[in-house]
Amino acid sequence: MKKDQITATFHKFREAIRSRPALRGQDANQLTGTFLALASLKRFHEGFGGQLFKQQLKAGAELRATNPEAYAATLRRVQPYLNDIQDLGQDAVRVVETLTSTDLSFAIGTTREIERDGQANPFNTNLYTIVRRRTVTDLIPVATSNGVDLEDPFLAFRKEGTPHKQTSWTGRTGTLSVANMELGFELTMEMLMRDRLGEFLDAQEELGKAAARTRAWTIMDAIRRKAERITIPVTGPAGPVLANITAVDALLGYRVIHGREYIRRLTDLYVPGQYRGQANTARNTQTLAPQGGANGPATQVSTSNPLYQAYEVHAEEILSRMDVSGYPGHSKTDYIAADRDAEPVDFATLQGYEGGARLFARVSDVANFERMGSFDRHLIEYKASDWTGAEVRDESGLVIVGTQ
Repeated sequence: MKKDQITATFHKFREAIRSRPALRGQDANQLTGTFLALASLKRFHEGFGGQLFKQQLKAGAELRATNPEAYAATLRRVQPYLNDIQDLGQDAVRVVETLTSTDLSFAIGTTREIERDGQANPFNTNLYTIVRRRTVTDLIPVATSNGVDLEDPFLAFRKEGTPHKQTSWTGRTGTLSVANMELGFELTMEMLMRDRLGEFLDAQEELGKAAARTRAWTIMDAIRRKAERITIPVTGPAGPVLANITAVDALLGYRVIHGREYIRRLTDLYVPGQYRGQANTARNTQTLAPQGGANGPATQVSTSNPLYQAYEVHAEEILSRMDVSGYPGHSKTDYIAADRDAEPVDFATLQGYEGGARLFARVSDVANFERMGSFDRHLIEYKASDWTGAEVRDESGLVIVGTQ
C-alpha cells in the first residue's frame, strides 16, 4: 500500500462522513489510523494463524453475503476474543469494517475460538497434540498433577463377611506458572512518506509468526527441562530408523518412574526437518528385507514391520530453531517420542489469551493523513503480547531421543 492509497482512503472516509448523516461526528484521520491498525492486525493474525486465519476470512465473506443473520450471530458469539480490536474503539472499527467490507473481526474471533478448543495448528506445530490445556486467572503458581499412585494396583479379593481392604495413595504434583512475552515496534509518518508501509506490514506478519513460535517454544522448553533423555542408536545409523524407533517404543511400553510401572505406546514422533524422510520411511515400510545370504548364511527375520503406520510423524521446526545451549547434553538433532493419550504436558494461558497472542495498538490522535503530517513521533504504537506457561505433568508419556 502506497502513501497515495492511504490519502485516497482518508478522502473516502471524509466523503462518507459528509454524505451519511449516521457518520456525523466521526473523524476521517482517526478512521484512517484505525484502518491502518486493522491492516496490521490482519497481517499479524495471518502470521499467527496461518492458513486457518485466511480460511476464516473467506468463510466470513461468504457467510456475510449468504446469511447476514448467521454472520451477526457469529460476531456476537466471538466478542470475548476481540479485545485488541475493541481497544481501538468499537465505533471506529465498526465504521471502518463497514466502509471497507472487511471481515477481520469475524476471522480473528472464529480463529481464536478454534485455537481455544485446541484444533488450530499455529506455527506449523503439532505439539498441541500431546498437551492438556488449562486457563489460569492470575499469576500465582498452580499445581500440575504428575499422577497419583495407589498403594495397591489391583482390587483385593474380599471373603464373604469380612471388611474390604483399606488402601492409600500418593500424589505427585509440580507447579506451573504463566509468564508474559512481549515484542513491539511503531509505525511512523516517515515510514508512510517513504512508502515503507508494505515492508512494515510484512514485519507485522513476522511478528505474528514469532508469537506462534513462542508458544511452541514454551512447550518444547518444558519437555527439554523435564523429560527423560536417552541416547540412540541401538545399532547402525543414528536418527529415527526402524531399529531405533522400535527400541523407543519398547522403552515406552515398560517404564519404571518413581517406583511405579507404566505401559505407554508410541503415538507421535516429533523430528527435526532433516529426519522427516527417514522417520516416514521407517513408519511406512510394510515389509522388511532378510539380512545376509550373499557372503554368509541368511538370517531368518520377520518380514513385517511391527510399527507399520502405528504412529504419526511430525516435522517440528522448533526443534531446529531452538537454542539448546541452556539444556546440558541436548542437541538440535534430538527428537521426541510421545504417547498422546497420556497428555504428558500441561499448557496454560492467562484468561483472555486462550485463543492466542494479542496485538495491542495505540493510534495517535494528532495525525493528518491528508497532508501526511503529524506532531507525534509515533503514528501507531504496537506490541504483541502473550501469557503462557507449560510443564511436563506425566514423565511416563514422552522421552527425548538423543543422537549424540
